[in-house]
Amino acid sequence: MTCVVALVHNNLTVVGADSLCTYGDNAATRNDVKFFKIKQVKSPDVMIAFDGDYRAADLMRSLRLPEQKELTLDREVNRNFLILKMVPAMQKLFKRGNYKAGEEEIGSNFLICYRNWVYEIGMNYSIQDPALPFAAIGVGFSYALGAMHHAYLSADFGQMDPAKIVIDALEISAEHCHKVRGPMKWVPVSHIEIPNHDTQKRRCSC
Repeated sequence: MTCVVALVHNNLTVVGADSLCTYGDNAATRNDVKFFKIKQVKSPDVMIAFDGDYRAADLMRSLRLPEQKELTLDREVNRNFLILKMVPAMQKLFKRGNYKAGEEEIGSNFLICYRNWVYEIGMNYSIQDPALPFAAIGVGFSYALGAMHHAYLSADFGQMDPAKIVIDALEISAEHCHKVRGPMKWVPVSHIEIPNHDTQKRRCSC
């Protein structure tokens, strides 16, 4: 069990996670982090974070994601790419690794930092596009979402340190959920720039 979060803030996405791994009633603090980067040749790199089964995450680290030819920040276009290209690549990878072969659900949820936004892949491979610029997965997700939403509603949200918002959300989750535990770790993901791209200026834009 865990808590993993991502926050889109101005020209940056920050991903954070706790360090707890549980096995039934047993628990251990892991040194390996719950997020990793998929390198792309012609497209921006993809940051992936996970909860649940470490086996799924181990396989995902070797995912060969097809290149999206169109460099766009259109979230509908990018979500469709994840549905039509990334999910089949994941299913193929899991089958090759003899993981959950033939099953409709996997043992993990994933946060995908893709093209300046955060998408969630559920255990049934559904792709979710959050309306607000933050997302969380893991057993402590609701506490973290509440903490980030409180920050988002603040008049000073634009001037806040995104790393602090993420760490505070994880710490609050740990305070209320015994299956979330530090040390809390985070990583910044720089946003890409597209020449002549007309970005609408709004609070939840990226």
